[in-house]
Amino acid sequence: MYGPGVLLADRYLLELRIGSGGMGEVWRATDQVLNRTVAVKVMRPQFVAQPGFAQRFLAEARAMATIKHPAVVDIYDYQGDSSSAFLVMELVEGEPLSHRLRQAGRMDSAFTTALVAQTAEALQAAHDKGIVHRDVKPANLLVTPDGRIVLTDFGIARSGSSAQLTATGEVIGTPSYLAPEQVLGHRATPQSDMYALGVVAYECLTGRPPFDGDNSFAIATQRLHEPPPPMDADVPADVAALVRRMLATEPDQRWPSAYELARAARTATTTLLDAETVTANPDAVATRLLATVPPPPPHPHPPPPPSPPSGQPTAQTTPAQPTAATVRAQPETQPTAAAHHHTPVQPPPTRPLEPEQPSQRPRRRPAAEAPASEPAPPAKPAKPRRPRSLVVAGVLLAVAAGCLAVYVAILSSVRSDTVTVAERRLADSFAWLADAVPVASWAVIAVYGFLAFMLLLSAAPLALGSRVARGWAFTFGLTTLLVAAPLGVAAAFLVERLDPDSEVLRELVAAIPSSYPPYIIAAGITSMLAVLVALILLMTRQARAYAAGRS
Repeated sequence: MYGPGVLLADRYLLELRIGSGGMGEVWRATDQVLNRTVAVKVMRPQFVAQPGFAQRFLAEARAMATIKHPAVVDIYDYQGDSSSAFLVMELVEGEPLSHRLRQAGRMDSAFTTALVAQTAEALQAAHDKGIVHRDVKPANLLVTPDGRIVLTDFGIARSGSSAQLTATGEVIGTPSYLAPEQVLGHRATPQSDMYALGVVAYECLTGRPPFDGDNSFAIATQRLHEPPPPMDADVPADVAALVRRMLATEPDQRWPSAYELARAARTATTTLLDAETVTANPDAVATRLLATVPPPPPHPHPPPPPSPPSGQPTAQTTPAQPTAATVRAQPETQPTAAAHHHTPVQPPPTRPLEPEQPSQRPRRRPAAEAPASEPAPPAKPAKPRRPRSLVVAGVLLAVAAGCLAVYVAILSSVRSDTVTVAERRLADSFAWLADAVPVASWAVIAVYGFLAFMLLLSAAPLALGSRVARGWAFTFGLTTLLVAAPLGVAAAFLVERLDPDSEVLRELVAAIPSSYPPYIIAAGITSMLAVLVALILLMTRQARAYAAGRS
């Protein structure tokens, strides 16, 4: 359907496919009306054929078109109907960060913090418009010839004012870069983008992703139960702390906004460049241009910027030169060489950022030769402290177990008399039912006894923070709350208030002492309230954070 020479909307002439992704293909094209080169992203037919896709796609395009930032592509045009849909955007020439990582293995700390600063500012521009990118990864970060970072491929982004383009309940994004809440199927937030950027930063600093496994599911689920491994000893402690905060399991433990993250990363970059200049590190010259990023967009109530040392350059002293931008689809195939052809650009005021070559990187000093003054490897993040709510939940489950034990005691005491009445009355007309009454009575007692035992068994381990006991509490607690306790309360109300016309029912009611129903009602209501409060406590943020932090 699409290929070189195809003319879209009688205006955009496709020339060369730049790349392809899960939702579409990106083509270099010529706008024959304005005579300029653009990037055209055409959506795959299976998505276009979905009912309402064109309307949702238009809503997302309008939302993305509101983002105005040098590190985010501009949207030029949109076309969409029941047969085809495509976006027309700026075209940026450059090299994906994923290519640099494959060539160099890892990046130095100054390069990484400068990259984080620019990317975080681009994300803040999107977040200010209510848009979450949801697929931040090295392949979607483009390093332009003048040394800037451009965030590309908003193909699976979502705005707060529109419906998502994908199926409900589908996990969206690249598994290696998904935040824990995305792995659980929850809605992505700005903090989810910061987590993915933290994975990118970790990979730049160490040359490897923080989590590894045999398959995508194993990689994605590791982050639910384990913190990322400590970074190498040569990573400065403040840089390692910055990345660890980005990779926090709970979203509210990460940076409050991408703006705050960008400020911290710019400060770290300036400090690193000043330190590296003293040692004449060649990488410092290459990363200095990345450090001179433009100031972030206006943000409500921004905190005052840190004061740099006297006479030292800051991250805002030299504005970067504006360049064009492109969009890249989530790559399924490698982009062609033409995607990285460099077009002439206005020279920046400082030396352009050259692609790193493995041979040019300075030999890293072995750990044994490191002086004593170098920072020690960052300690593994401590597990969260056990919240008191778990102890209270355990006590409440024990109370509920005691109430069910009252059920068991009362049922055992009246079993003999009630079974005798039932057997005598049913023996003539329903002999088979009369034979089943004793078994049924013991079964009811056994069910209540089993629930009481399981609630009591899970109470103590739950108070200590056991993940298995937490699962038991939900399973047997809900059974008690929704079925067992309400049935007992309902039966006691009937016995206490029933004025039966049947002689059989009158004999059964007479076999139950009049003092028992109030005890059953009180025990049932108490157990339901205790279990309800316990389950609420188990769903608090502190309890969930503690459970997620235990492997």
